[in-house]
Amino acid sequence: RTSQAAALATVSGSADRQNEGSGEVQVRTLTTTNIGVTVVQTVVAGLVIGTTARGVRGGIEHSDTRTTVDVDAGAMVSAWDVRFGLTARNLRQPEFESGSGMVKMHRQLRVGAALVPRALPAGVHGPFTFAIDADLTTTPDVASGDRRTVAAGGEYWFAKGLVGGRAGVRWSTLGDSRRAFSGGVTLRLPRSVHGEGQVTKAT
Repeated sequence: RTSQAAALATVSGSADRQNEGSGEVQVRTLTTTNIGVTVVQTVVAGLVIGTTARGVRGGIEHSDTRTTVDVDAGAMVSAWDVRFGLTARNLRQPEFESGSGMVKMHRQLRVGAALVPRALPAGVHGPFTFAIDADLTTTPDVASGDRRTVAAGGEYWFAKGLVGGRAGVRWSTLGDSRRAFSGGVTLRLPRSVHGEGQVTKAT
């Protein structure tokens, strides 16, 4: 279930007004419910692609809902200890009726890279991971301004792979940076059980 703020213009025109396009701008929420099926395929060694077909039901508050289909896709390339990825959401850019026009779910593209050396005793978890990813497209946000987000973070495993610590930061490259910091700890317990805790602080 996702929500997106949308700006809707309400025009109160009159015969003596020169600008018929001006008027009150209201902010309403587009809420969608998604059910998807994902298919992942290894194309060649080191290249994996995936696609998710989603049934999307949603609408603007106080307006009729509709059901449509959308598609997400992604790809990851692995070479030695480095991975590169690309994701794409809302490829069909579904639209929903607001009563005063159509509201579109904009296409979103994001690219990332990670350094992921793996060695015993941390195994598949470490000893460490460093990753950075960034939006290639701008995400409209009428509530707090358009954003294009970049995020970076790392993880390190201690005590022979029993304890993992991580930290990260994200910010927008447009307008107000809206920077946020996060940190977390994972404790690996017997029988493949993990205990986790994390905190995020926005500035």
